[in-house]
Amino acid sequence: MRLVWAVACRSYELQDDRTADIEGAGVNRVWVNRMPEEVSLPLLLRLGFLENEPPTELRIELYGPEMSSFGELATSLEGEPGPGHRPGDEMPMIYPLELRFWANRVGNYSAEIYADGRHQDSVFFVVEAP
Repeated sequence: MRLVWAVACRSYELQDDRTADIEGAGVNRVWVNRMPEEVSLPLLLRLGFLENEPPTELRIELYGPEMSSFGELATSLEGEPGPGHRPGDEMPMIYPLELRFWANRVGNYSAEIYADGRHQDSVFFVVEAP
């Protein structure tokens, strides 16, 4: 599996042709009213799979200010041919997820993305309060 891109956004709508309409792509600030506060941030991953590739473990570790760990999400993903797939072509997939956690401090946060134990990308954002 190959991670093509990862993007935080305000919202998205998945399409039948394995694309997504994205609003607010690249958002990097989340405003909350008070602390602690539950934060929810949509994240889209564009993945590419090879034919007959075994399932891949996808893991996302969430870090807060001073690199404090907020836990992780782990799942196994497998590609499948879509409509119009030609043998030998990469099989694209958009994988949506929502980062949900309780922020008890303002500051810098990151979602670190791993595939089969290898670091692939980082998505950085800031949690702010009045």
